[in-house]
Amino acid sequence: MPLGKEDHLRGQLDVINKKAIIYSENDQLGSTYEVTDVPAESKEAVEKAYADLVEQISNIDDELAEETLKRIYVDPKRPSYVPEQSVMERREKAYEATVKQNQGFRENVLEVWNGKGTGMDSEIMQGTVWGLYNAVVEWEDYRPTSQDDSRSYNVLWGDRSLRKEAAYAELFQFATENNS
Repeated sequence: MPLGKEDHLRGQLDVINKKAIIYSENDQLGSTYEVTDVPAESKEAVEKAYADLVEQISNIDDELAEETLKRIYVDPKRPSYVPEQSVMERREKAYEATVKQNQGFRENVLEVWNGKGTGMDSEIMQGTVWGLYNAVVEWEDYRPTSQDDSRSYNVLWGDRSLRKEAAYAELFQFATENNS
């Protein structure tokens, strides 16, 4: 936000960090400046702009978060019928295990998002798309792993990476569609 107007422009107000960037009086281009506390006469405007920004980061309720997580942790299609009973049983068992695993992932991400995650007590994370994205990333990067799972590989290039990319795409789309 500008600090002052036209010929009386003194600097900018950094709404996110709640600081003032004051231009030097002898500098016409604003290339020399000092970062200070927000002047008293601008504090209310900065607080309101900050609150509006937090609101615009796309508030999302639990129901919508759950629906979004279903598009990130996608359940497989039920296996098609095959006449061989033992094959069909193995396919059904694998299907049910994957559905159960994905449900567990979704529940755990919601727990992280609803306050159990790092920094989720911050106003900018609570109930927001940004918070939900960070909950997915935290869960994928730090969730418990089986012994045969190569965590670093999966976090960087494997399934975990793909889920983080899906979360980013889903939540970016949600934020842009709901704030246009």
